[in-house]
Amino acid sequence: MHWGAANTPASDAWDWTLTWTIIGVAVALVVGAFAVAGYFRDHPKRRLEYTVTTRRLIQSTPDLGLEVRVNGVEIADPHLVEFRLRSNSRADIPTSAFDAGRDLTFRVEPGGALVVGD
Repeated sequence: MHWGAANTPASDAWDWTLTWTIIGVAVALVVGAFAVAGYFRDHPKRRLEYTVTTRRLIQSTPDLGLEVRVNGVEIADPHLVEFRLRSNSRADIPTSAFDAGRDLTFRVEPGGALVVGD
């Protein structure tokens, strides 16, 4: 008995529709992965984070005759200010992105306010 293309049993025929669908989905996933990787490469997260903590420099103790002076001026209630600047980025942050070609400067005002810039 001779089987022609039209007489091939369904169980013996290869389903090319399913095969091409699987190949198409796989190609789409690979292209999508490259697109996402390219986006993150071209748009990395760039972030500067800072923390400021203050502590009394001299704890309340009986008068020991200790004085803290800055440029000859006595500081009545001296505090130690710790400032930490950290880059939490997936890529380096170029200087042109945040400082307009000037040095970053930070100043602590009386009362503890942090001032960024001049």
